[in-house]
Amino acid sequence: MEGLSVLLSLHCFNSDHRSDYEDFVREFSKQFVQHLPSRVDTCMASIIKVFDAPWPVIQANAIYFSSSMLSFSDDQHILARHFTQVFGVLVGKMSRSSDAVVRATCSSAIGLLLKSTNSISWRADRLDRVDSNRRGND
Repeated sequence: MEGLSVLLSLHCFNSDHRSDYEDFVREFSKQFVQHLPSRVDTCMASIIKVFDAPWPVIQANAIYFSSSMLSFSDDQHILARHFTQVFGVLVGKMSRSSDAVVRATCSSAIGLLLKSTNSISWRADRLDRVDSNRRGND
């Protein structure tokens, strides 16, 4: 976890720029997924519970952290269990939240998920299921 000690020595915490914090979260998520893959499922379950926190900034942080974790994970169990749920929450919060930071973070997080290679495998898996269901009903 050498990368984590380097990450923690950066001065992202002293910055007033949200993008610096998001860079930190992405890098932290990458390190977490690489070095602690057995903990990702438990961590995701805990993060998802925070989506409905009463504080918009906490919601936004949970949204971005969960999306970052999913974008770096290649564990099909994790993706099957959490990708659809997180994506659905992001779409809902983006259209219904009254807080600008939550809406902006949802938009950014959706982009992160759609750009990730894991999104391609998730979509392919979903399309395969739809296709096989159609063939079964014909």
